[in-house]
Amino acid sequence: MIEFNTYDREKLYKEVWEKPVVEVAQQYGVSDVTIHKVCKALDIPSPPRGYWAKLRSGQEIERPELPPKKGSTTKTGMRTETVSKKSNNNLEELNFLTDDEKNSLLIAAEHTEIPDENLKLHKKVMELKSQIRSGQRNEYYRSAPLNIPENVSKEMMPRAFSILSVLYSQIEALGGNINNDFTMSIRGEQVDIEISEGQDKIKHELTKAEARQLLEYQDEKKRYRYATEPVFRKYDYEFNGKLRFSGREFRHIRDCGKANVEERIGEILIDLYIQSEQQRQHRLKQEEMRREREEEARLEEEKRQRENERRERYNEEISRTNALNNLASDYDWACRLRIFIDKIEEKSSYGEETAELVDWARKKADWYDPTVAFPDEYFGKRNHEDDKANKEPKEKTFRWY
Repeated sequence: MIEFNTYDREKLYKEVWEKPVVEVAQQYGVSDVTIHKVCKALDIPSPPRGYWAKLRSGQEIERPELPPKKGSTTKTGMRTETVSKKSNNNLEELNFLTDDEKNSLLIAAEHTEIPDENLKLHKKVMELKSQIRSGQRNEYYRSAPLNIPENVSKEMMPRAFSILSVLYSQIEALGGNINNDFTMSIRGEQVDIEISEGQDKIKHELTKAEARQLLEYQDEKKRYRYATEPVFRKYDYEFNGKLRFSGREFRHIRDCGKANVEERIGEILIDLYIQSEQQRQHRLKQEEMRREREEEARLEEEKRQRENERRERYNEEISRTNALNNLASDYDWACRLRIFIDKIEEKSSYGEETAELVDWARKKADWYDPTVAFPDEYFGKRNHEDDKANKEPKEKTFRWY
C-alpha cells in the first residue's frame, strides 16, 4: 500500500533548522533531495552549506525568518518505503562512528555538491587523467579508477572525474587520505570505488569485413563441401550514459529516473564510510584468524617438542638401563670367574703352572669387573656398558695380498 506524507510549512521549517536534512528525510521516509525540493516548493529557507559545522564550533548564526507565503502552506508527497529502508539502514550502519564523526559525515553528505565546471579538479584526479591519457599502466594497474577507460565512454569521463574529485575532496576534509593507487584511506582502512557506465544490448550488425567474410564463405561453399562458416557475435553492447559507482559488495549507486549520481554523492560518501568499517571488521577477523593459526602452530610446536623431549628421555632411559644391565652382567661374570678361580686353588696342587693360570684368570676377572676396569694386555679396556655382542673379544682374520 502506497503511503503519503503531508508536509506542513511551519513544522518543516522548524525541523530543517533543528537537525540535518538527512535525519528529517529519514523520519518522512524519503530522500534528502525530496526534502530540499519540498522546501523550495513551500518557500522554506534551509540551512546554508557549513551551517551545522559552524554551529557545532560555537558560532552564533542568525536563522532567517520564515517569509510569508501566498497560497497553500502544505504539500503532499509519496512516502518512498525503499528509500526509507535504505536511509534507516545507512544510519544504523553508521553506529560504529562517534556522535561527532557521524554528525560531520551526515553534514558533509547533505551539502556535498558538484562544483562548477570551471573549478579545478582534485590533484589526484588530475594525476589519474594524465596516466589514462598517456596509457600508463604502472604497479597500480589493478586499481579500480584506472579501469575508467574500459568501463566508461569518453563522453561520460568528465562526469566521472568531476564526481570522483568531489569525493576525494570530501574524504580529505573529513580526515581521510587519497593513496598513490587512487584508493582512499578512511579511518585508517583502504577503500576502493569502481566507476562504470551502463551498456545496452543491441543486435549486432555485420561490419564490412564480416560481410566480406560471409561472401567468401558462400563462394567457397559452392566449390568445397567442407567450407567453414564464419561465426559472428549476435549482440553488441553500447554505453548508454548512465554512470554507476560501486563502493562495496552488492551495493551500487547509479543514474536512474528519479535522480542522477550527482544528486546522490552524499549516499556514496556514506557508503564509503560503511565500506571502511566492513574493511576494518574483515581485517580484524583476518588478524584474529592469523593469531589463532599462529597460536595453534605454537601449541602444536610445543606439543611436538614435548613429545620429542619425552621420546629422547625415554630412549636415554633405555640406554642407561641397558648399560646398567650390561655393567651388572660384567660384574656378575667377574664374580663367577673369581669363585671358579678360588675353586681351582682349593682343588689343585699349587704349582708354578697353577699359579700362572690363577694369575692370568684373575687379570681376566679384573678386566671383566666394571668396578676394577683393569685394561687387558691384548684386549685393551673393556666397554662395560656396551652390549655383549659388541664388547666380547673376536678372532682376527688375516688377508694375504
